Amino acid sequence: MIRVRPHEPYAYAAGQFAAVESPLVQQAWRAYRLVSTPGSDGEVEFHVRATGAGCVNDALVFRTGVGDVVRLGPPRVGGEPGIGQVVGDGGVGASMVGW
Repeated sequence: MIRVRPHEPYAYAAGQFAAVESPLVQQAWRAYRLVSTPGSDGEVEFHVRATGAGCVNDALVFRTGVGDVVRLGPPRVGGEPGIGQVVGDGGVGASMVGW
């Protein structure tokens, strides 16, 4: 599980998906399910599994730490998200706050 704190308000509902981009793997987005309801601290939680393929998952699990900045796409609903989904300019900066 990773937690990030958006730099601006980020309205979402538990069970929605949001794409995340790591600056370590630029222009590669990976969609993750938001696993909690919005908290008073504004933090967003995702479950991320290392894959060993050197992709966004591994950058977040092995090479991203507290205080590092990631980019969040807008929350969305629907079926299982695709890997590498591009979300355009709707991204929001967010800082890692813990595991």
